[in-house]
Formats: sequence, structure tokens, C-alpha cells
Amino acid sequence: MRPFLTATWWAWLFRGILFLVFALLALLAPGITATTFALWLAIFLFIDGVILLIQTVRHWKETEDKWMFLVEAVLSIALGVLLINRPEITLLYVSLLVSFWFIYSGIVKISLGIQMRKEVTGEGWIIAGGIISVLLGVIVLSNPMTAISALMIMLGIFAALAGALMLIIAFRIKKLKGRIEDVVRDRKSVTGADG
Repeated sequence: MRPFLTATWWAWLFRGILFLVFALLALLAPGITATTFALWLAIFLFIDGVILLIQTVRHWKETEDKWMFLVEAVLSIALGVLLINRPEITLLYVSLLVSFWFIYSGIVKISLGIQMRKEVTGEGWIIAGGIISVLLGVIVLSNPMTAISALMIMLGIFAALAGALMLIIAFRIKKLKGRIEDVVRDRKSVTGADG
């Protein structure tokens, strides 16, 4: 996982910016129609999924949790494509799909935070973002007929928090990149010396 993280800090940065742009759109125009909401969300999910897929495939060999990241990427892309092709989907259907995506995405972030605790300080931020994502998914799932404006505001707040957390992750990884690479190099040399 460490080489994967150090080589892809820019992807975390880009995804964080993407989340913040979506948050801005969601918070500035919460009363938009369900069709427009579905299209915004579809484009966001598709781009986020493609970035994560590229990031995972490029660093497949050194990524410990490649299957979790791959599933999250495929879910994001599939949901994005579905919403692009069927923007007239009802709010109920969108809410159920979005709640599932939030819950799964949150579980992935919690797992990542737990695994990063040995390599990066501040992993609590990643875990907190995952918990917020799961809670938001449960809230939407418990009341899927939530008004579109309320859902947009919740999505905007989540996206703002998630985007900020991804920016924090990106800059922490970039700052610690040299140190992490030194630790990996030292472990390889010790392992090579022992073998």
C-alpha cells in the first residue's frame, strides 16, 4: 500500500478538488430538479470512479487492498453511467443507490485509515470521513423520500468534508513521501540481507 500512496498523492488531491466542486454546486443550488441532480451526480461519480480505477490499476502490484479500491471504482463508474443514461430515475431510486455508495465508500475509507495508522499521523481524519460517509448513507437509506433540496444539502456537506479530508491526505502523503520511501527501501534492504 505504501508505494501506491506515495505515487498517487496527486490523485487524492484531484479527487479532493472534485469533491469540493461538487459540494459548491450542491450547496449553491439545492432546489434543482431530480434530473439535473442525477446528471451532476452521474458526472461526479463517473469521473471519481475513473480516477480511482486508473490509480488502482497503475499500482496494482503494490496495492494491498486492490480489490476494495477496484470494487469502489467500478461501483462509482457503473452508478455514474446508469445515472447518465437514465436521468429521469426517481428520487427514491437515486436515494437508494446513493445511500449504498456512501456506505460502501465509507467502509473503504475506514479500512484505509486503519491500515494507514502505522505510516501517517492524522489517520483519524480518514476514519472520520469514512464514518461520516456511512452515517450519511444510513440517513438517506432510512428516509429515501427526502426532499431533493435536503438531499443536495446533505450531499454538499458530505462532499465538502470528504474533499477537505482528501486534500489533507494528499498533502500529508506528499510531505511524508520521502520518509515513507526511505522506510520501504530500508525494509527491502533488511529483507534482502536476511534472505
